[in-house]
Amino acid sequence: FRSMAEKIAVRLEKVVPPKEFAREAFTSILGYAPTANELAACDDAMERWIALNKMRPDAQQRARTQLIQALLNHNDFITIR
Repeated sequence: FRSMAEKIAVRLEKVVPPKEFAREAFTSILGYAPTANELAACDDAMERWIALNKMRPDAQQRARTQLIQALLNHNDFITIR
């Protein structure tokens, strides 16, 4: 999951503005747009991951990769309905 999440994050970084990363990641992985609460949760999680890694030069990249990993583990991604 980690290596695929990194590849997805890098691909998305190239095509979307930083402020739209969470929305585009959610939409492209889960296939539907996030609600306001889901988007806020994604943004909050990324801010916390950046804060946890603030001493690393790649803190933002790591946060984006972690968000992708979380979305890949989302119930709507792994369950066929």
